Amino acid sequence: MWGGGIYEDDAFYDACDELGLMVWQDFLFACAAYPEEQPLRGEVEAEARDNVVRLMSHPSLVLWNGNNENLWGFRDWDWEEPLAGDSWGEGYYLGLLPRIVAELDPTRPYTAGSPWSGSWDHHPNDPATAPTTPGRCGTGGTTPTTGRPCRASAPSSAGRPRRRSPRCAGRSPGGVRPDSPACCTTRRPRTATAN
Repeated sequence: MWGGGIYEDDAFYDACDELGLMVWQDFLFACAAYPEEQPLRGEVEAEARDNVVRLMSHPSLVLWNGNNENLWGFRDWDWEEPLAGDSWGEGYYLGLLPRIVAELDPTRPYTAGSPWSGSWDHHPNDPATAPTTPGRCGTGGTTPTTGRPCRASAPSSAGRPRRRSPRCAGRSPGGVRPDSPACCTTRRPRTATAN
């Protein structure tokens, strides 16, 4: 689930559990600098704790991810000079969030960001040092991290009726027009029955 989106409701994760779909869950930080001072820091911590506790029982959740492109953005998108030493979120991704996950959901992996190469010793988007994504299919149809067979992918959403996403009601953030295909989501599939 993309860091610029929402934490989905329980029905989404229940459906993923039932269908055997794997969910990579970003914490809600994407493509921007976020101050680490109070009062925002307290709200970030409370939101993270609430959602880790709420979602940790779902077997479909395979990874917690600190952010979408913020570590990379700091390195390559010229944020350093305008920030002039101000906080920008690094303390969340490399400190607060991994501590919360380790405390509340210690059996599930956490990565600081997407992309992230494990430390500032390497470029965040360095493919030679990027950690392997848990559950990603490797050669021979097995996951590189477990060696277990990959699950079949979900059926295509082609032909399913589309509905307007609530985030696109009226004016949409990020300049996405409400009539854009980006503002549509597919309806959740009905539970399949065995023949």
